[in-house]
Amino acid sequence: ISLTRMQVERNGVVLARRILNEVLFCAASPAATTRYILEHRGVREDQKSSGIWIGPAAGSTAAQRSAGGRVLALGSTKLQFVVREPYTPPGQAMKLPRGLCQSSESLCVRSKMSDGRLYIDGPHEVHVVEHGDVLTFATGRDPLTLLGIVRRRTVRPSQTPAVLT
Repeated sequence: ISLTRMQVERNGVVLARRILNEVLFCAASPAATTRYILEHRGVREDQKSSGIWIGPAAGSTAAQRSAGGRVLALGSTKLQFVVREPYTPPGQAMKLPRGLCQSSESLCVRSKMSDGRLYIDGPHEVHVVEHGDVLTFATGRDPLTLLGIVRRRTVRPSQTPAVLT
């Protein structure tokens, strides 16, 4: 099985090439509003939220799913983004609350905060994101190949071996 990994750049400089699970972009304080401009497939939206999860299929079963995303097939080459606790003014609808990026696409986030954070694959790798920084998320060039993993075969009742007594 080959698992897609993600790459993230800040202002055109690669921060990480082999992200397996997800990235969280948010404010430095969990009580603060995360402010950014999200751009996907030519749609730009000024957003306020608790942050945004971005990641490949391997990360879709935990944080992304908990935030309202969907579980992607393990072999998927898509990236998923899910906005956490979006703030939507009364009478307005959010254009980009979540979505999928094909392997040929990227997702762009422009920070509107002076004290943002980017958490890569958990809490241990953290990068400071400042006002005006542009983060670009794309499918990485280095998939992770798992050896010895066999896909499960569905056994139908008619295929169940007889038990001899």
